[in-house]
Amino acid sequence: MADDAAPPNDDTLGGIQNAGPPIDDKTPAATKKAEPKKEGDSRQPPPADAEGDQELPPNQVAESLRVALGLKALDPHLSEMLRTAQLRLTKDQTGLLIDMPQNEHSLHCGKMKDGTEFIGMLNKKMIVDEHDAKVMIGLAKARGWKNINVQGTDAERDRLWLEAQRQGLNVTNYVPDPNSEVAKAWLAEPKQSVTEAKEEDFHVKTMQLLQGKATAATDKDVKAGLEDTLKKFQEGVFTGTADTFKQLSEMLSDKNEARAGYNLAAEFLNKAEPKLALAKLDAPVATATAATPAAETKAPETKAPAPRPEPHLL
Repeated sequence: MADDAAPPNDDTLGGIQNAGPPIDDKTPAATKKAEPKKEGDSRQPPPADAEGDQELPPNQVAESLRVALGLKALDPHLSEMLRTAQLRLTKDQTGLLIDMPQNEHSLHCGKMKDGTEFIGMLNKKMIVDEHDAKVMIGLAKARGWKNINVQGTDAERDRLWLEAQRQGLNVTNYVPDPNSEVAKAWLAEPKQSVTEAKEEDFHVKTMQLLQGKATAATDKDVKAGLEDTLKKFQEGVFTGTADTFKQLSEMLSDKNEARAGYNLAAEFLNKAEPKLALAKLDAPVATATAATPAAETKAPETKAPAPRPEPHLL
């Protein structure tokens, strides 16, 4: 991954800008300096001059990002997507870099020449994919942006626009053609209120489901399979949806035998995302019991009735 970021400019492809008023704080998020790393404190981003990339412990990434960007909180879904990310400061310490292993992309949180906050790609060769769009819009929302401008190719702007609609941000510089595929896709999506979306964070619930089932599993193969599935969810190979959670819950419920339920889930997930490549388990081997030959039944012996004594004549 790149060691530094060129200052963003109006020609930078694949990104979003804050189209609203600047965030009201004394130190803009993208220009915050790294605080000296304290002994035993893994929450700070690594120093800008560190040799190579330094990955923070997975459970600390979201907290470090929250501190670095001055966020009050980070959405649980976004936290999970960034669990394995690496955080760095640019060499001039005027921006934050987020390296994501899922697609080997780096996001630059910095400022445009006019001081407008910007979240985008370091490299024009990188194309904003769906994962990037979710992270970008999620960070913008957490930062308090209400209106954004989207940049990039038509396909990139479509992805960013669609994700902005899903997360409730207003795009001020782009509206897709009403007859376009992305506009039709948005109209066809079931809508949820913001409250419902927070209460029904299906990605996190899916993780909790897999964790609980893996912990409770008594079959070691099922346990290993569920743990592998959970790890791949954590790495962002597949984030899941509301429908995914509902179907997994059904497949892994107690109504199915453990192995059969896992196999159903693995087949379903592999079909939805082939990169998961979840291994199916063999069916449990029935322990055959040797048939015991039926005992021969002998007819009960019938004893001849005792002869009746002959009557004596008097």
